[in-house]
Amino acid sequence: MTGDNFSGNRGIHEIDLVHVKIEGELNYSSKTFTASSSLTIKFGNEAKELLLGAANFSIFSIKLDDESAAYNYDMNTIHIKIPQKYRGKEVTVHVNYIVTDPDKGLHFVTKDKYGPYVQDQAWSTGEGQTKHFEVEEENSYWFPNIPGPETKCTSETIITVPGEQEVISNGDLISVVDLGEKRRYHWKMNERHSTYLISMAAGEFDSKIELSGKVKLMYYVPRGRKQDIDRVFSCTKEFLEFFGNYTGFPYPFNKFAQTCVYGAAFGGMENTTANTMTERMLHDERAHIDYNYEENVGHHMAHQWFGDIVTCKSWEDVWLNESFAIFAYALYLENRHCENDYLYYCLEKIDSLTETRHILGGEEVCSTYSENPKQSFGRYNIEKGSIVINSLRNILGKELFREGIVNYFSRFKFGAASTKDLQEIMEETSGQELSWFFNEFVYSKGFPRVSVNYSFSERDKVVLIKFDQKQQIRRAFRLRFKVFIRTDEGKTVEETVELSDQKETVAAKCNSSPKFVCVDPDQSIVGKIELEENVEKALAKIESDTHLICRIRAIRSLRGNARNEVLNALKNVLSNAEEHWSMASEAALVLGSTYSEESFNILKMFSKHRHPKVRKSVVSSLGEFKTKESYELLKSLLGDEKSYYVLGEIHHSLGKTGIPGALDILIEGLNQYSHGNAIAIGSIRGMSKIGTEQAAGELLKVAQFSLAKELRLAAVNELFHYLGYSDVKLKILNMIEDKDQEISDASLGVALKSSDPDFINEAKDKFLARYFTDYSMTWLA
Repeated sequence: MTGDNFSGNRGIHEIDLVHVKIEGELNYSSKTFTASSSLTIKFGNEAKELLLGAANFSIFSIKLDDESAAYNYDMNTIHIKIPQKYRGKEVTVHVNYIVTDPDKGLHFVTKDKYGPYVQDQAWSTGEGQTKHFEVEEENSYWFPNIPGPETKCTSETIITVPGEQEVISNGDLISVVDLGEKRRYHWKMNERHSTYLISMAAGEFDSKIELSGKVKLMYYVPRGRKQDIDRVFSCTKEFLEFFGNYTGFPYPFNKFAQTCVYGAAFGGMENTTANTMTERMLHDERAHIDYNYEENVGHHMAHQWFGDIVTCKSWEDVWLNESFAIFAYALYLENRHCENDYLYYCLEKIDSLTETRHILGGEEVCSTYSENPKQSFGRYNIEKGSIVINSLRNILGKELFREGIVNYFSRFKFGAASTKDLQEIMEETSGQELSWFFNEFVYSKGFPRVSVNYSFSERDKVVLIKFDQKQQIRRAFRLRFKVFIRTDEGKTVEETVELSDQKETVAAKCNSSPKFVCVDPDQSIVGKIELEENVEKALAKIESDTHLICRIRAIRSLRGNARNEVLNALKNVLSNAEEHWSMASEAALVLGSTYSEESFNILKMFSKHRHPKVRKSVVSSLGEFKTKESYELLKSLLGDEKSYYVLGEIHHSLGKTGIPGALDILIEGLNQYSHGNAIAIGSIRGMSKIGTEQAAGELLKVAQFSLAKELRLAAVNELFHYLGYSDVKLKILNMIEDKDQEISDASLGVALKSSDPDFINEAKDKFLARYFTDYSMTWLA
């Protein structure tokens, strides 16, 4: 329910939602929420009808103040007629109703639905995502409301639960009333916030409370997990302080709660003052070796500013919430850890964008001003937005960019902003005209692929740098970025390059020949750079450049090269304890592409590297050798390795070797405990490489019968490698009819990758017969 049908409500002249009060009781045996919701609304003089989102309610009564209201209800929207006497006045609309185990919005977690390991919980989520990467507002599944991100009001929740449970909601706790076998919790939010951010979470929790200045920090985890709180949430104070300082707007509320719940398919939901988080983020000491949920905590806390305090004006502008939350965490990495952490984090986002299989990376970040406006909530659109922000920061400079962010919050706090508003703020702050930038990278499709080569003119003492934009989209991007030239004399020449044509040449004055050239180390180009450079220059760059990103690009350029000097350079990177871990990780991955005996020996030497992320890359590359020796080495590493995630990669690599005996180890790995089922998932990935009928059968068992949904999904996706078996095709068709829609969706996705058109059509028919009657679903085309 996106709110598109509620535009008639909008605007202070007709409908202004002032306050929402939800009073109800949760019943876990019947999975019902019985409630009375009151919406205080100021009607304009011309208001004739009020539309309220309300999905699948059983409605008992509706009143305007104390009088019964005339209304129609289509199980999705309540249409209430506004009598003349209420126009121009503030009126409270009372809706008495019950909802039963809603599909969305309010989630009942019980043992019969989620298995014996869970405790009863109920929690809400106001923002979801459709198959078409559109935002879907879901709070209308548990209380009647006026959707739309710009719809802001104060709120309160009064929720009755079994006596052993607690309720966490927005704002401040007003009271807890003991009712014998039940308890009633009353929370109140006194600042206006968007209706999709109204929330509640109920359950049996262990908790911890601490102070950050005057702000009460509250952590709630399922009963019995209290020992995990500090491992996960110890970074909260630093995030709160950093985001407040950076935006120039300290956290304005009295409390900030984070509640871990079962059954959450997402990492978290940024409800105002009360984030709801997945319990999967809780982990033991062993998992903490190379795993933390700092990014998840930081991302969703950043939303308190980017999304809650300032909300996107329309869902077409949702990147202002999501991309800025990603970028805000990157800023924290730069300030709390080091600049190289920030740069590598941005590089990983660019990698996601430019991988050709991710066609969504070519979509607009914001389509508001395109020919076909649409919401853009896909992962790659949002990640693209985060590196667009990095590019804007590079163009404006760090100080001006931050000043613009401060001005953004000063102007729009507790309100809503559009992409155009952001542009105007940045233009006013910097004194620069930025429509070209927003048109190129925010409102337009595609991303640049820039081919670069260079030569030196001894006569003219210039380096000629040739740029050729080779992107699929038939236009040239306007680009602004820096180039650094290291000369044979050891001097560095810096050039700011501006491109607007497909092919351009830049002449940079240099007194001597370039030792190497570093193009756009700050990643201002929101796309891919392909630098044509010989091996000697790449090696010189790896050894002596000061820019992490250019050094990593140089390492990647050596894939498949087994020359002695290349292998020695990669070995030196792995040996250097002063290097950023990403350098060693990238070097290890390149070694796996050379398939030489010396490469194997180097990887063997570093198979117990001190950094777990490097070890993970090392064992990943060891699997590429597909020899008895690599199999035995990987097998020997199983006993000593402490990291769950490295162990998962070892299992994957054992499968990649294809050596008989690997399957038995992988079957055993399916039953080993690990955080995030890392070992089991690694085993599933390894089974996809075995290529035998027995391996296919093991994957089918997991896909059909595992109690862990993430394992079922992993197995379904890997069955793509076994579509040559008729039994696998049959089971994929059966799983398209699975009662779990994510399993059904994944099964269809596997079928669509098949080269058998009859199988594809049968899969489509089964899927459409279950979920749709409209055969014009373009995403299946």
